[in-house]
Amino acid sequence: MANVQHTDSGTTDPQLAPPSIGAHYINTVTGQTWVAHGTARVEDWGGPLPGHALAIPDTVNELVLNPKQPITVWRVKPGDFNPIVVLPEITEPGFYEMLLVLENSSGVPVTVDVVAGFNQANLERMDPSLGVAVSSATTYKIHCWVPLVAVGGSNFWSVVQRSYMAFGSDYVKLSNPSSLRISGSARKWALEFTSPRQLDLILTAIGNSMRMDPIEDIELLILNYSGGLITMTVDTDVGYPLKDVDQIVVQPNSGKRYTLTLCRDRWSVAKVQDV
Repeated sequence: MANVQHTDSGTTDPQLAPPSIGAHYINTVTGQTWVAHGTARVEDWGGPLPGHALAIPDTVNELVLNPKQPITVWRVKPGDFNPIVVLPEITEPGFYEMLLVLENSSGVPVTVDVVAGFNQANLERMDPSLGVAVSSATTYKIHCWVPLVAVGGSNFWSVVQRSYMAFGSDYVKLSNPSSLRISGSARKWALEFTSPRQLDLILTAIGNSMRMDPIEDIELLILNYSGGLITMTVDTDVGYPLKDVDQIVVQPNSGKRYTLTLCRDRWSVAKVQDV
């Protein structure tokens, strides 16, 4: 005889094993639905049905990412402390894919810090922060692999793609800055100058220098629309030195594109192009 199908609901995700194969469970807060494929344990509910996005308001400053939630939309805002996304412990072996959509309706960029909620996380391929573009939605596709046999940590996390839904750009755009500090998750900087200027360039440790591929590249696009020199001096009192380079100089009414490389806390110039 066929199993009787049951429908259950609650204000949280399923907490108990399904009563029957094919049973339905509905989270009345998020609207997510589960369909059971077994009855032995709570994991037999599997993940929620795809296509449903969980919306998180900007009143929440710390978000624990749910690996069984395919899409999470989180509206973030600037404040005294950066918003935090917590990568939780996943005990069920398998491969997980999540979309984290970060909305920012403010007029300034927002940085979301990434932390591990447990001791067995392998974050070698994760940056310690996620950048959120101004007046846009920045989408991160995040993968987590949980092997059958733990090797170097039970959860392996990585960001495999970043994209923008509106006015986003990989470039951090600055006009006539008085100094430039290379830090956080940004990798491309576009600097525009309309008057001659001398400024400090502060190079810090970015990304995760202990990852398996420890090379990090950044791009400096320097556009000089003025009739004088733009001189950027590497500040070694605050930041790291730049190998064999003390200053970056851009001539009047010209532009330069610099690619700088960080490897194990050592910065060097990889490429220089006229633009």
